[in-house]
Amino acid sequence: MKISVALATYNGERYLREQLQSYLSQTRVPDELVVSDDLSQDNTLVILESFASTAPFPVKILRQTVRRGVFGNFAAAVRECSGDIIFFSDQDDIWLPHKISKLVRFFENNPSLLACASNSLQIDADGFPTGVNTWRDVSRMSEARLHCWQQDPLWIFMAYRGINSAHGLVISSELLSLAEPVEDEPRFSAIFRGYDTYCWVLAALLQKCQYCYEGLTLYRRHGQNTSRFDRQTNAEIANQDNPARYSSRLTQVRFAVAQLMQRGVAIDSLTAQRVEDLAKHYERAADARSRGFRGLPLLTWLVLTGSYWRHGKGFRGLAGDLLCCLRTKTSRRATA
Repeated sequence: MKISVALATYNGERYLREQLQSYLSQTRVPDELVVSDDLSQDNTLVILESFASTAPFPVKILRQTVRRGVFGNFAAAVRECSGDIIFFSDQDDIWLPHKISKLVRFFENNPSLLACASNSLQIDADGFPTGVNTWRDVSRMSEARLHCWQQDPLWIFMAYRGINSAHGLVISSELLSLAEPVEDEPRFSAIFRGYDTYCWVLAALLQKCQYCYEGLTLYRRHGQNTSRFDRQTNAEIANQDNPARYSSRLTQVRFAVAQLMQRGVAIDSLTAQRVEDLAKHYERAADARSRGFRGLPLLTWLVLTGSYWRHGKGFRGLAGDLLCCLRTKTSRRATA
């Protein structure tokens, strides 16, 4: 099984050497590294060229001539990979030595697998542990809950952010063949922002994805990351899960469904029904949040029909929606 690493870089000189060194420290080193650089202005390319001259595997460096952004830069790297499985890699993290060997086993044990997401442990800008376990402390997904619900990846995607982040994602070349071609990249990037999210939603719709709760990446939080994955309280999470975020995730799922249909790939009837059930729940929850105090009767209806327990996050989802309604009410009074 050939292993590729797809690395996206942009002005990454400060931390890039540590990430590259962690590839060499793997118990199973990759067979190739493909890098897409998004017009770096620092010494990123110098570091990459130096690494390529001594690496024990081929290194292909793609120099973009126009800024591609997060989606386009990762997509460019992944498209040039020739491996059977492809590891997504940020430029500023550190891979633990057994990351590749651990995740490769998921694909060896399940030949039909399209994607696997792994957890991470957070470090600060200087590489010191912060004590934050990303899935446990940021996504608020416990190992027990994941074990219980891992057969429902669409629900996990809708309810828990960050599970499929690029720094922990591995996909098969078969998934790449389903994801490509991306004919209107600006439209895709506006909907998904990250190429990793696009790939993951496709795999979730086809029910061919798995999760590894073990933290296999030291995920560096240095204040300039492209996403906010810091430890948050339940109240902070509820405040961020606003109607726009609900709508965004629904749009991503539906767009991915349309892409599969255009490629002649069928989604089974149970998954299609699950998409519709989730859509109805989150559309109603978003509607209730947008109404403020007047949304409380709709939340009550969702409780009485059991929608929160079949399609949402149970009491946690209800508490978040209720808090949002009350905050919206307070905000309206304050501005009246």
